[in-house]
Amino acid sequence: MQSVGFFELIVSPLSGDGFVLGEIQRIKHQKALEYWSQILKEQQESGLCIKAFCRSRQMSHHAMYYWIKELREEAMLVNPQ
Repeated sequence: MQSVGFFELIVSPLSGDGFVLGEIQRIKHQKALEYWSQILKEQQESGLCIKAFCRSRQMSHHAMYYWIKELREEAMLVNPQ
């Protein structure tokens, strides 16, 4: 019986169809969508414009705009019109 090293155990599932890596990326993206959805809700409840809200949180407004776009695209996939 041939021994399998740690590296081979991790890399071999990734090298085939990419299922493991794709699944990890999908989960990370979903968690990020949940996080930014909450941040956007807090921004809207604050009454501040996006830039002022981000400045108050020491966050990048560019990141906020990026995730707003991602949230819109996700919403279009879930509820196409």
